[in-house]
Amino acid sequence: PPPPASAAMRLCYYALNPPPDCAPVARGTLNLLPERATISATHFTDTAQPTPFALSIKTTDGIAPESTKWKLCFDDRRSQMAWLVALTDAVVDGSVREYNRLTLAAEADKWEPGGFHRLYEEGEGSMFDLVRDALLT
Repeated sequence: PPPPASAAMRLCYYALNPPPDCAPVARGTLNLLPERATISATHFTDTAQPTPFALSIKTTDGIAPESTKWKLCFDDRRSQMAWLVALTDAVVDGSVREYNRLTLAAEADKWEPGGFHRLYEEGEGSMFDLVRDALLT
């Protein structure tokens, strides 16, 4: 069976040049689904961005407005777009799994089924593979 939605959606970042005698330790972690992450390409309006190719990863607790938690910058558009598709694919896949889980749990608590509830295909094919192949060939 596939891993729980929240298990496969963790993004970590590491120091660029860690000391050779140390095991890599994540400097930061973002769990895409529990933190309700959204990913978007950004406009080059932030002078702190070293390149015009950036992604903004925003999170929300469901109450407060979204806020940018991470900004990822890339050397070129291909890399930016590959990451945009890969991260979006991860969020969509996890979202489908969570939707299906909650739909089935709501039905299980009833004495009689409340009618037809649509479940969506999980792991229905990754857009990332398609886009990666198009970008890198």
